[in-house]
Amino acid sequence: MYAQLASYNFNLDTNDQLNSYNPATVFGTPDFASGTYMALDSGEYIVLPDALNTAFDNNESLEIYVRFKVEGDWEATPAIDGFGEEARIILTTKEEYDTRVGGFDVAARQWEGALWLMVTYGDGIDYDFGWSKGKGDFVAQIDSDIWYDLNIKFVFDEELPYIQYIVNGTTSIAYYPNREEDEFAMDYEGFRQTITQQQIYLGSTIDNNIAERDGEHPSLDLYIDSLSFASPALPGNPTEVNNVLQSLIDHMNGNVAYTSEELEVLKSNFVVNWDENSYDANVSTVNTYMETYSNTEGFIFTLLYNGEDPAGFDPRRWQGYHLRNTSDFQGQ
Repeated sequence: MYAQLASYNFNLDTNDQLNSYNPATVFGTPDFASGTYMALDSGEYIVLPDALNTAFDNNESLEIYVRFKVEGDWEATPAIDGFGEEARIILTTKEEYDTRVGGFDVAARQWEGALWLMVTYGDGIDYDFGWSKGKGDFVAQIDSDIWYDLNIKFVFDEELPYIQYIVNGTTSIAYYPNREEDEFAMDYEGFRQTITQQQIYLGSTIDNNIAERDGEHPSLDLYIDSLSFASPALPGNPTEVNNVLQSLIDHMNGNVAYTSEELEVLKSNFVVNWDENSYDANVSTVNTYMETYSNTEGFIFTLLYNGEDPAGFDPRRWQGYHLRNTSDFQGQ
């Protein structure tokens, strides 16, 4: 059952409009002069209450929506680590910025001469060999002084758990690393447990590393217009899933020709609307899709699996991969 837990409009204050999950700590003096959003200067941050993260359902899903922008000279922040130096943390549950640290973070980061919206996540487990590698997703290239609508959905109740990103209407998806293929990869179960165990910080990490270096390398200013949390996430639409699959079946059979851009739109519609109930409602269409893909496109994976990242598949192949890994599919 969908449950919207908290909603912050930041018009006049930092309070939650739904269930009083008001901040536990406010570091600095957020500016609400505009009457429509909150401005956090370099080094200022907000800590949301522990009661919020403990209310998350890490057995099903967590959906986060945030409308934000950053301002400042991001090129003045030097890139000094493996994934680029943070220009500004947007929200995080990590103690510090490191892909291996338990939890997740969403940040604007400089990387190879561009500013990126990046999400990193890790299990924080200290193994015999040290920490696992964690993972970082380059979600979208962004710029300063532009508003972005970001929706992140952590899906846990699928056979193949995944993270869905929507940035200003453009959808992408990422899968967690597989420890069966890489013993140094992040442990998915370890990460999943951090969802309810660690508080959410807006504007900085727990150790406030941005504030500590503020004098030498100021971070970008952060503006947040609205923020909300739902857990479990809003359910999908099985009818829309059926429409997408049927459209792709027609495309593969040569009955209609879609451009690459149109195929990406269909993929986005599928991702947004798929949930755990979608298979039962569309079992016949799913089986037809898999049979059509096999007949017209070949194998989703070759017999000699070469470790390809499904996130890079074209929409038709990705669709087949996602369907093949649902808990109910027993076909191809």
